[in-house]
Amino acid sequence: MTILGFAQRPFRYVSPEFNVIASSHQQLAILPFDVTLVMRFNGTNQLSLRELEIQEGFAVQSLLETSLLRKKAQKGFKVSFQEISTTNNILEQNNITADNIAQYSRVQLANVLGVDGIVYGYMRSSQLISNSTSFLIGLAGGWPPPTIIGELRIQVADATDGEVLWRYETFQEGGLGSSNDRVANFMLRRASRRFPYKRL
Repeated sequence: MTILGFAQRPFRYVSPEFNVIASSHQQLAILPFDVTLVMRFNGTNQLSLRELEIQEGFAVQSLLETSLLRKKAQKGFKVSFQEISTTNNILEQNNITADNIAQYSRVQLANVLGVDGIVYGYMRSSQLISNSTSFLIGLAGGWPPPTIIGELRIQVADATDGEVLWRYETFQEGGLGSSNDRVANFMLRRASRRFPYKRL
């Protein structure tokens, strides 16, 4: 059982030039996400924590691809998405990794990938208490407190000048039985419903 708690009202930004610029877009690439994990109860050392963050970045990338492809099938987005396996292979061939990708501009990344724009983002997941502790509090008669807090930001940037065309930010608490992937998947599904290319 997974209990999802409080969700912040999302913040959305759409560039005034979105329709003009995005109307010529044919393909977007979804980048691996920049992920920060605050893990307080599993004894993870800093090296393995960084490895987990990189793995989670690929997982969030995959979850977003799935959500957007599902919505594309339902809503008919006027843009396609480069397969993430292709995106990641191109990045690897150009020695662009999770540890150095921030050194590249949005324009450089889009040009390397050969796309009209990039979808990229950041997720922070903070584990507040363990699921077992939350469960025990519930047994004691209190409402089980959140175990995870997830923060998500997704942006779309144009390949020509790197201008941010769209931004979506949200916040979600995850309660008893929650995991990083479940909280992330919930936020990503909500974000995909707001993806602006269906407007074109």
